[in-house]
Amino acid sequence: MAETEEVDRISNLPDALLSEILSLLSTKEAVATSILSKRWEYIWTEVPVLDFSYSKDKLSSNFTTFVNRVLILNDAPVIRLFRLNLYQEDDEEIEDMHVWSWIRNTMRRDVLEIDVICGTPEARGLVSEKLKVLKLRCPLKGSRLLYSFPILSILHLEFCYIEDHDSMNNIWSGLPCLNEFLLYHCHGLQNLRIQSSSLKRLTVAGTLFRMEGLVIIEAPSLEYISIEDQVYCCEFDINIPSLVEADIDICGMIDGISAAEFLKHFHSMKTLNLMIPTPLAVMVDAQMQPLFPELTCLDVRTMCYLSQNLHIILLFQMCQHAPNLVSLKYKIESRTMEESPSLPNVVPKCFSSTLKAIDVDNFRGTFADNAVIEYILQHAIVLKCAPNIVSFDYFSSKDGKYGTNVRLGDYLPHLGQLNLEEFLPHLANLEEYQPQLPAHSTLPKCMFPTLEVVNASLLDVADTDKILLEYLLNNAVNLKVVRIKLKGSNVVENTMDAIIGWLNEVPRASSECKLVVSPP
Repeated sequence: MAETEEVDRISNLPDALLSEILSLLSTKEAVATSILSKRWEYIWTEVPVLDFSYSKDKLSSNFTTFVNRVLILNDAPVIRLFRLNLYQEDDEEIEDMHVWSWIRNTMRRDVLEIDVICGTPEARGLVSEKLKVLKLRCPLKGSRLLYSFPILSILHLEFCYIEDHDSMNNIWSGLPCLNEFLLYHCHGLQNLRIQSSSLKRLTVAGTLFRMEGLVIIEAPSLEYISIEDQVYCCEFDINIPSLVEADIDICGMIDGISAAEFLKHFHSMKTLNLMIPTPLAVMVDAQMQPLFPELTCLDVRTMCYLSQNLHIILLFQMCQHAPNLVSLKYKIESRTMEESPSLPNVVPKCFSSTLKAIDVDNFRGTFADNAVIEYILQHAIVLKCAPNIVSFDYFSSKDGKYGTNVRLGDYLPHLGQLNLEEFLPHLANLEEYQPQLPAHSTLPKCMFPTLEVVNASLLDVADTDKILLEYLLNNAVNLKVVRIKLKGSNVVENTMDAIIGWLNEVPRASSECKLVVSPP
């Protein structure tokens, strides 16, 4: 048998494509390819990404020499990214002068993105006409923290100790095109001023709780804000009239008055993801001025450490203050006492006019949970879909099996499609299941006006399954199709024929309803 000659197709690729492939590796790995063959000897010098990482098992002198050599020999027409990771316990091994000489070297070569993690303290006086992205994890010390980046779009400061907070607050004049700013677990600031006409995205986390002064945010173009912090220590002066979306996670203890005053700053938003430990201390009545008149999508979570079902109070407060709410999602992270919930006498306006979708996460079928769902379904007259019950923890039937405890009579009027695997409790006996179905004598004619599709996966076709299917076929007046997939060891060919025959004999409220049965 003739031997097949191995062909090195990769080496035949153009230099530009090979350098792009090497840009996916660290610089150390890219340089190592030079020993593969003469063809690869200098490809690494054209790589547009420089990615250096120092570890304590290396000699600092060797690392410094390596970086210097790469910067001298690199001949890429454009450096897209310069990444330098010097994270270590002993920050003194790589001298400051080397770090900032490397950064300024790449800036002189019009680098587009810089990402630096180090412990050196002299990040000041940086200037670049081409830099678009700057990410720093390092101390920012000194009285001349001056940035001049005329086209910088993204600035991230993470785990930075900012010694001169005044100069930090004055950097905005040198960032005329900044689009995104992140301040993550930084300290040293007493006051904070964010003043930018171009800024559209702002994230602040783990920083404000260290401050006791004034936080000013003047950003007329801001569309998205994320705050994950303790806010009770600071005073706020916020002007963000173009805000569309907010992620607010108020950590730590805060009173209801402070929480309400803080959230008032975000009145123009349309989407809110809110995590808060307390209800708002605001009056709720028919004459109130809503806090969030433009809000259409709300995702609210709370840690319910206290009794009195405070999470329910918060939920309805938010709905009261969002008269144009369309989509509501809420999640309860934990529960304590089971008490009768205090439901509002004044029905939130959005329930009767705009609310179309509800998603309940961590639903456990407690007395309070069921009361809230029943209240919402009773008053939400334009609701288009039933609540999506995500978690069924702590549900159990008499024999210890898990079930959903869903009363179908409450939910089905609002459904367009029903998956029985999600709603059907696989309980041990018929007596436990039957009471969940409304009596035929009390069933309105238009019980299921929107239900068109039923998808059912039936396990051994238990009596409870048959009762549910018959109930749906008898009463869903606009039902178009019922798809049934049979499961279980007891389903054989004869059984399947008998089931199909039984289904065909069941009276159907909808003359257009079709049955589709799939064998196991």
